[in-house]
Amino acid sequence: MQSRVRTKLNTENFLIDLSDLLRAGIDVDFALGVLSEQSGLHKVVARELREHLRSGSSLSNAFTAVQFPKHIVRFVHIAELTGELDIVLQRVSELLSKQRMRREKFFKMLSYPTLVLLLSIGVLYILAAMVMPSFEQMYRSMHLMLTPSTMYIFELSHAMVIGVPVLISFLVISGVFFLVFWKRISKSVLHILLFYSLSRSIIQVWKGRETMEILSFLLSAGIDLLSSLHVLEEIDAGHMALYWHQVISSLKEGKTFSVALSIVPYLPSLVCEMIALAETTGNLEQTSTRLYIHLERMIDRKMERSLRIIEPSLTIGLGLVVGGATLFLMLPMLAMVKQLS
Repeated sequence: MQSRVRTKLNTENFLIDLSDLLRAGIDVDFALGVLSEQSGLHKVVARELREHLRSGSSLSNAFTAVQFPKHIVRFVHIAELTGELDIVLQRVSELLSKQRMRREKFFKMLSYPTLVLLLSIGVLYILAAMVMPSFEQMYRSMHLMLTPSTMYIFELSHAMVIGVPVLISFLVISGVFFLVFWKRISKSVLHILLFYSLSRSIIQVWKGRETMEILSFLLSAGIDLLSSLHVLEEIDAGHMALYWHQVISSLKEGKTFSVALSIVPYLPSLVCEMIALAETTGNLEQTSTRLYIHLERMIDRKMERSLRIIEPSLTIGLGLVVGGATLFLMLPMLAMVKQLS
């Protein structure tokens, strides 16, 4: 089976459509037949899944053969064991939708300041590369003396003409490098960021929210704790798989879940404290849900606080760009007029 390019949005839409048909009382084979009559990627994926099912494969093996992500396959396998395929697929699609919306919100938050920064650099570069050489040539042709401020502006423009392309090339190369090798270096980068208090708190809240969201989803679906941890191990295979393996081993040795979680550096201390309290009350599912909601609110507050900081910073930055452009133009002109007069 050849690999297929499948975006997260396509996966989410396919699971939503399949769960809607199953919740309407239609069996899996007929539901895949309905989806195979649609156009686009749904048609190809549904047809291949249906072929694997009719050849005797289980649904989870069919999802594996069509090369769905491993954590989706694990969810489907759990749904087969519980017999609630429609409910599990619906919750998985909702989980994927929430994660996609958070990513889009994060990128939208960064896109505007990035665009403003690039435009500001472009304006200053145009002034340094096109306007300042004309002024410098006028000074030479008129044999005018360069004042210290004018000389500094000309030297700064020369440095910008050379430095800005180098800076942009460095950023482009770095971006391409991180995109290509991010899966290999992300674990090391996150491990380094854990040494700094500010970045550590952000990472712990983010990973803790993600972990509690998936754990509460699995526990509410009737999955036992060990199976849920195996799912977490497969979902976060790059960053926390080793820690989840150690947590599972600790549980099998007889340790409590809160003690086993304490070895995971990507989780805030609040998670271990609340899980320890849940072990005494027996409400692990409700506690994980409350933890997820609490950490979600913390992330929303941090993002709102960041937006409140970014907006005035953009205003100040634009003011500096406009002021710098004005100085670039006015100081050489004023010095020239003063000498000519």
